[in-house]
Amino acid sequence: MAGNGGIIGPVNTPIDNPATLVTQVNCSSSHTLKSTTTTVDFAIVGGGGGGGYNYGGGGGAGGVVTSFCNACLSAIPVTGGATVPISLGGGGAGSGGGPTTAGTTGTNSTIVIECTPYVGAGGGGGGAGPTAAAAGGSGGGGSGCSSAAGAGNTPAVPGPGGGPQGNAGGSGGCGGGGGGYSEAGNTDGAKAGGDGIALTVCGTPYAYGGGGGAGGPTGTPGTSPGGTGGGGDGGLAATNTVGAANTGGGGGGGNSTPYIAGKAGGKGVALLKENYICGTKGGPGIWEMNTVYEYVKQGKW
Repeated sequence: MAGNGGIIGPVNTPIDNPATLVTQVNCSSSHTLKSTTTTVDFAIVGGGGGGGYNYGGGGGAGGVVTSFCNACLSAIPVTGGATVPISLGGGGAGSGGGPTTAGTTGTNSTIVIECTPYVGAGGGGGGAGPTAAAAGGSGGGGSGCSSAAGAGNTPAVPGPGGGPQGNAGGSGGCGGGGGGYSEAGNTDGAKAGGDGIALTVCGTPYAYGGGGGAGGPTGTPGTSPGGTGGGGDGGLAATNTVGAANTGGGGGGGNSTPYIAGKAGGKGVALLKENYICGTKGGPGIWEMNTVYEYVKQGKW
């Protein structure tokens, strides 16, 4: 007589079936993890800086703090079902008060995972005429042919904490592009915004943290490009553009006479990838009742 009550078949041991859930969070909220989530990868992006007036510097991108593609910070162990508070920063306003008015710095974004806050600083506002640009997650671009660009990674976020979070703005050439997460302003050419971060998570592409392009002389053809990841274009002969919403992109700088004001930076964003247990896997046969009961209680069966 078989010791399992006469039922023929192997006694199975449940094996956890791993799965992932990716969520882009576009508004400040409290995100509740799945009950079986074990670790989390994340990106948090501050609000982008606004572009400056009059040969205006491009706004710096909001700082990006992330565990994705980051050798210094791996997926974070979490308690299943925990609440993750998320506060997203707004983009800085574009300049509007006159030819020496710089863009406004964006607002910080914060995510709290297992009681540890991770902060993406707002991007620095772009310079205007002789007015210097501001530092930030990424720095605003300089303006006025001589005004200083803003520093990036300010305040500094070290590698173990998911940083550094961004780069400096560009300077010179009567208008510098705003810094981006992966490049300083002007890296891809005069007045170009620095590129941001490009991620592909579970087959879906995401791009954040591009710097705004700079403005320049009226009559120069076209626009100066913002960085990939939501950076707004700078104003030359054409109208400049805002940083894209929920990317932390910097706003485009304005041109000279007739003056066009700088544009606003884009609102910040958060991205979460939950690594969780989605039921069990195994072959046909016998399952021990106590084991099944425990898995049902955990939501894994």
